[in-house]
Amino acid sequence: MDEYAVLAALGGFVVVLFIIGVAVYLVDAIGRYKYLKVRNYQNAWMGFIPFANIYACVEATYGPCNFINLYGWRAPASIIKLWAVAVTVLSYVVSYIPYVGDILTLVLTVLNIAFLVQLFKDMLERLDDPQTTGFAILANIITIIASIKLLASSSAHAPASQDWLTDARVLTSQQTLDGPLSFLNGSNNNQGQQ
Repeated sequence: MDEYAVLAALGGFVVVLFIIGVAVYLVDAIGRYKYLKVRNYQNAWMGFIPFANIYACVEATYGPCNFINLYGWRAPASIIKLWAVAVTVLSYVVSYIPYVGDILTLVLTVLNIAFLVQLFKDMLERLDDPQTTGFAILANIITIIASIKLLASSSAHAPASQDWLTDARVLTSQQTLDGPLSFLNGSNNNQGQQ
């Protein structure tokens, strides 16, 4: 009888974890959906689709541009839009490399968090709710914090109150190319975004 009690307890634990996972996913998806609606993004439903939600949020946040400034590195916008897919595939591939695979996976995880921190900060800046880097890091490690903050900030705006295609406001992160990765551009000059 003890075995059945353990299996029942384990099954109950798995069900509770599943319910919590679904709730966290829904809060995040609804927050992204509302953000995309505020930005008047035509495919706001992409907020509910994994990987597509990052693509849509990047596009709605940075607008129609060829390059996005990411910590001083002038990165092609197409690469940044597909960031989630690229990191997932690379993490899977490098995990099979003997000896250094775990280190490379850790590096990719840190890079992914850095990217998500910048995207989160820029999304909130678009909603006129700028946040500190410390809060953005915490929110991206404990993702439910980011989801609730995005949902609350998006709810303060009417749908389609901003237009991602014509928003001329320049984000703080996009004003300069000076940053820790600016050496990748070949200089530390202040250059504008295209």
